[in-house]
Parts: sequence; structure tokens; C-alpha cells
Amino acid sequence: MLLNSVRYRELRVLELERKYAHLPSMITEEKSAVIELEVLYQEAQHQLNNREQQLSTLRLLLSKSAKRIRAQQHENQTLRARLNDTLPSSSSSGSSSSASASASSP
Repeated sequence: MLLNSVRYRELRVLELERKYAHLPSMITEEKSAVIELEVLYQEAQHQLNNREQQLSTLRLLLSKSAKRIRAQQHENQTLRARLNDTLPSSSSSGSSSSASASASSP
């Protein structure tokens, strides 16, 4: 009886080994796939970090440009006001439009 039980167990082990013999290779393939995905994720994360840095730099440049533009507009308004103050009032209407156009040109 014990011998039959042992033999049955041995046969069962052999059967299971045959049935699931492909599992180690599947596990290896899945591990490889996971590693590839991790590499792709790291590359994507690196690209995202680079894009975020570029975006931050562009925002900073845009902010500086906007400040420069506002300062230039203020300076242009000041120059127009001075120019209008120095022009004689009788010829102001004819000359101020051309002076205003030239003052607004960078």
C-alpha cells in the first residue's frame, strides 16, 4: 500500500512536471517583458523631466520678454507724451500722427 502511494506520487509529480514544463520559460519571458517595460518607463520619465525643464525655461523667457515689452511700451508712451508736449499746438494734429507712428516703431 505504501509502495503504491509512493509510486502514485512519483507518477503525479512526473505528470505535473510535464504539464507545467513550459512555465519556467514563460516566467523568464514575463520577467524580460517587465524589465523592458521598466526601461521604457524610465526613458519616458526622463523625457517628461526634460520637457518639464524646457517648459519651465520657456515660461521664464516668456515672463522676461513680457516684462521687457511692458517696459518698452511704457517708454514709448513717455516719449510720445514728451513729443506731444514739445510740438506746437497749431501743427500738433498733422505732425503727431507721423511722430506717433515713428515712436511706436521699435
